[in-house]
Amino acid sequence: MTTENSSVLSGQRLVPLATPQNADHTLALREGILGGGLGIVEVGLRNPYAMTALADLAAGGDLIVGAGTVLDA
Repeated sequence: MTTENSSVLSGQRLVPLATPQNADHTLALREGILGGGLGIVEVGLRNPYAMTALADLAAGGDLIVGAGTVLDA
């Protein structure tokens, strides 16, 4: 793991994985993640909407948003 990755994941005990299907799911995900006191989410690239969801979640600037596989934390 690189230092950059270490600092992003530092202090994160949980990295939720989500696969939103549409804009409504993405909004509900954002509200749930932030409302639950988390600040990080991984978006699974498992459907055609995933890249849009990734961009929408990252655009808010209030979440750490990733895609792919977390190998170590």
